Amino acid sequence: MVQSKITLAFTTGKRLNYFHETFNSLINNCLDFNILSDILIIDDGSSREDLFSMYSLLEVTNKPFDICINEKGGHANSIIKLYDSLIKNNTDFLFLCEDDWKFRIKDNWISKSLNILDDEHLQVILTCALEDSVFQPILNKDGFNFCEHIYNPNGRRQIDNWPGWSLNPNIQNFKRIYEKVGKYENIFEHEMNYSKKYFQTGLRIFRTVQKYALHIGYNSLYSINNSSR
Repeated sequence: MVQSKITLAFTTGKRLNYFHETFNSLINNCLDFNILSDILIIDDGSSREDLFSMYSLLEVTNKPFDICINEKGGHANSIIKLYDSLIKNNTDFLFLCEDDWKFRIKDNWISKSLNILDDEHLQVILTCALEDSVFQPILNKDGFNFCEHIYNPNGRRQIDNWPGWSLNPNIQNFKRIYEKVGKYENIFEHEMNYSKKYFQTGLRIFRTVQKYALHIGYNSLYSINNSSR
């Protein structure tokens, strides 16, 4: 039986301090880091010195890794570069993270998330569904609490208006998502656009009840590169 390839991927650029804090918090709290096959970094505009610092940090993980440069610039182009690299890499499952999150709970997030993915729910967001729990049942599988995200474009809460798929820290069945939703595009509101396409194919997401990651970034990659989400 061929073992699935699970890639940890980061998008980053010109924010070395955030990258270090995010990466260190991840390896210190992700108890099943060992099941990752490899690590991929897509960098947008970091200096040579910062790239060397990232290289040194990745080297100690003893995982195969690669740092790819987004020559075109912009967050959308980083995701496009990431998708192209993952296809060439033959990645099955993806642990995707931007460079401005702090992981805070020790757990087997990868294994537990992979365990709840199914044919309809191809992504698990690790950034808390507590605000949904009043309106939806909390599901549990092997001690892992999660909710299905419900899209309500007429809802009053900001979270209601998001279709589902997100760049927030997540575990996903990348190969199936790519097959069903297709390539990422560099267009206005690129993340929202891909999320809508994901929803329109009939796919849904789960969100964890525990807040496994806290957002620590104030100057986001969107604002740094003058782009919309």
